[in-house]
Amino acid sequence: VQRADALLDEFNPRGGSGKQDLSVGMPEGLARDLLPVLASQYASKYPLGRLNIKIGLSASIEKWIENSEVDVGVLYGFDRGGDPRFIRDVLVTERLCAVAAADYASNALPGIAQDFEFSRLALHPLVLTSPANGVRRALDRVGQEVGVAIRSRLEVDSFSMLLDVVRQKRGVTV
Repeated sequence: VQRADALLDEFNPRGGSGKQDLSVGMPEGLARDLLPVLASQYASKYPLGRLNIKIGLSASIEKWIENSEVDVGVLYGFDRGGDPRFIRDVLVTERLCAVAAADYASNALPGIAQDFEFSRLALHPLVLTSPANGVRRALDRVGQEVGVAIRSRLEVDSFSMLLDVVRQKRGVTV
C-alpha cells in the first residue's frame, strides 16, 4: 500500500482541464491484488481523475510501454538493463506455488501444502501460460538453471481460465 502511494507521488499523470488521468498496464494475477488498493488511493488523491487499467501479458505490457499506450506498466520479473524508458523497482515479492484440484493434490502431490523441489513439477501434467507471461518466463528460467524441462500440456493466457482448467482436474498450474 505504501509503495503504491509512493508511486503515485513520484508519477505525474497525464492531465488536462483539471483532471489527472493515469493508464496502467498489469498482468491479471497482479491486478487481482493491486487494483483495489490502487483504485482507492488514486480516487482519493485525484478525485477528478480517470484511472484506466489495461490487463495483459508481460510481452503486451512491454509493447504498451514502448508505444506509450500506458503511462505505467507493472511486470513480473522484468529486466531491461540500461534502457532509460524502463525503471526496475520491486513492488511485490510473491511466492509461487503449485495449484491442483484438491483430490488430485492429495493423491498425486502429497505434501503439496509444503515446500517441495522444483523438479517435481516436471512429473505432472502442467497447465501454464504461454512464454509471453512473466511468471512462465521465470519458471522456464529456473527450469534451465536447475536442469529441469518445464513442458506444459496446455497453455492458457488467462489466470481465471487456468484455475478453471485445474478445477476440472486437467493438470497442475503455478
